[in-house]
Amino acid sequence: GYQSDQGYVDLRYGAPNTVVDRTNETGVVPYMIWHYYRAGKYSDRRFVFYQPERSTTCWTLLTSDMPGELNDASWLDQIAPGASDGGLQREEVQNNYDSPR
Repeated sequence: GYQSDQGYVDLRYGAPNTVVDRTNETGVVPYMIWHYYRAGKYSDRRFVFYQPERSTTCWTLLTSDMPGELNDASWLDQIAPGASDGGLQREEVQNNYDSPR
């Protein structure tokens, strides 16, 4: 697992405090949000993983708000493509990111 994106994050920051797992949502690309209350010297940090190809079981790191890690400003467009006009799916994904439970 250490060669996978999730394995890297787990080894570097430990297990997340909360995980939003939306593997089987309709209208969005499968995604997970790992939320850390504390990661290193930072608090309240998130890592967003997704499966761009549903035929694999590999989760790819899409973005994070952790300094020094991958940060993609268009991450929401990749999770909820075609919903750039708002839409309930896009709003739900953003809410899951803002307030992971």
